[in-house]
Amino acid sequence: MSKVQKALPQGRFLYALGNHDTHACSKAELEATTGQKRYLAIEKEEAVLLVLDTARENADHWGGMMDEEQMDWLRGQMNKYGQKTLLVFAHHPVY
Repeated sequence: MSKVQKALPQGRFLYALGNHDTHACSKAELEATTGQKRYLAIEKEEAVLLVLDTARENADHWGGMMDEEQMDWLRGQMNKYGQKTLLVFAHHPVY
């Protein structure tokens, strides 16, 4: 991750956690390393960016998932921003 951060010093780099990210370390370690929450919303004039965490922690199955806490948060964001365009980013497909 540090190589990517050094390559983009002027911009902000956002992580959408996926299965490869939690293979060697925990989600808590990733939050501490990146300084970013597992999932977040960024409101811009044109749209709201929602970055999700679809990683399973320490799992043999590499398919994506979202815990109930994050699902509740996502529902809340959808209600909060109602008519605004939502751009959803995730490592795994969300359908």
